[in-house]
Amino acid sequence: MEKEVYVVFEVVRLTGKKEKGSTIEVGERFVGLLSEKNNTVLFTDVNGQEWKLKVGQDWEQSKEKQCIIIERF
Repeated sequence: MEKEVYVVFEVVRLTGKKEKGSTIEVGERFVGLLSEKNNTVLFTDVNGQEWKLKVGQDWEQSKEKQCIIIERF
């Protein structure tokens, strides 16, 4: 069983369509649940929309990178 790790993350790229009422934006920071196994952050927006964002390093220029981790807690 994977340990739950909450993180503050910054969105660097969004793929997929934002639904009505979504607050997620590129450049903004949010709290989500890190899946270290899949290297993704799971985030539920205020409108209930589920996001699964691929984690990358700040220096990385990957087309797959959707967020960077700012802090773990």
